[in-house]
Amino acid sequence: MKRKFIFSIVVCSIMLLPVFGHDLFLKLDSYFVEVNEKISIKILNGSFQNSEGAVNFARLQDVSIVSPSGTRTNPKEADITKDETTAFLNLQPMEAGTFFVGLSTVPRELDLRAKDFNDY
Repeated sequence: MKRKFIFSIVVCSIMLLPVFGHDLFLKLDSYFVEVNEKISIKILNGSFQNSEGAVNFARLQDVSIVSPSGTRTNPKEADITKDETTAFLNLQPMEAGTFFVGLSTVPRELDLRAKDFNDY
């Protein structure tokens, strides 16, 4: 019985490891925006509180903005700026309503030895 319990704990712990991976969040200072107001959406790489590094445009597989009328646009590289740790998607909504903004990154594998990975 004790072995089953320990085995269960080990399996559950292993299944939780992906939770500690890097995440990507889109965050605004205010979610209430006026029509024609220039806004900057923070692209946070790491946690919702702060970013561990700015995402390069070349690393983005798809960036899409869907307007309330259903029109889908794909921002250009010039619409994304960055500082040392955070990237920003700059846009200006041209109509009132709820917009949907989504992005995905190109998968990347790290080829590191165990010690180097642990240091990473």
